[in-house]
Amino acid sequence: MSHLASVGFQRSEGDAKELISTAVDRATEVVEHADGKTATYRDPSGATLTVHLSDEGDLHCVKPGFEGDSRARWRPVAVTRDPECRFCDFVCAELLEEDELVYPFVLSVVTIGSERALIPYGEPGDVRFTGLWENGELWQDEEAFRKAEEAEWGDVEVPEALRDEIPAFRGWASRSLIPVGAFVEPGSMTPHVIAHGIVSSVEERRNELGGATFRLVRLDTLGGVFDVCLAPGSLEREELLGPGAVARATLWLVGRPITSRKEPGPVPPLERRSLLRRVFRR
Repeated sequence: MSHLASVGFQRSEGDAKELISTAVDRATEVVEHADGKTATYRDPSGATLTVHLSDEGDLHCVKPGFEGDSRARWRPVAVTRDPECRFCDFVCAELLEEDELVYPFVLSVVTIGSERALIPYGEPGDVRFTGLWENGELWQDEEAFRKAEEAEWGDVEVPEALRDEIPAFRGWASRSLIPVGAFVEPGSMTPHVIAHGIVSSVEERRNELGGATFRLVRLDTLGGVFDVCLAPGSLEREELLGPGAVARATLWLVGRPITSRKEPGPVPPLERRSLLRRVFRR
């Protein structure tokens, strides 16, 4: 399923141009900046479509998103550049709890064109982000998930040097998150995470402009309870998707900062080392 379908913008390829044009016409926020113009359409369902245009009105980039009620604390660190599209640059950041590092992650800031210089790099602030579901699986509850993990990992032996510290491999925790897209070299980074979490709630939304439904899932995982959006039919055993179920999902993180600088400031590029090395250096 595409990222557009995850929030209900599920039109045929031939209708995409009309959808984007309508989104620009109905945009509730239009910002002109040095790289052109950024127009944001907000659907009544909560889905958003951010369109980046040149000064002449030519289309550069389209980014789907979702504006829900969840928010988190983060410390944006730097920007890693996309060699082909300035509007596909990503922000490398640290997820915070009481302003202490929980884990690093990479975020696709949908309004990067207009907000790049307003992001408060190096400072704690508030951010809103959503995981767009790419693939995953479900278990009925934590007990079913635990049994499945023990069966998968039961024959894996702990190295002798670690046996005093780790009694056995039990598999993934039901609340865990690995920011796999952050643990690579800067030019290859993506906003991908692999999340395990417990479903708190599921709500069906209908995208008015896109004409399709999508599911809004509140996922209780490491670092908080986050919004996750997915299109119907995105996973097997979808009938298990309800409160108390355990989900494993590969997600693409999109969002935008809530806390911004009052005036534009420097935009630090990511240094030539991985974000993982930065974390272990601390």
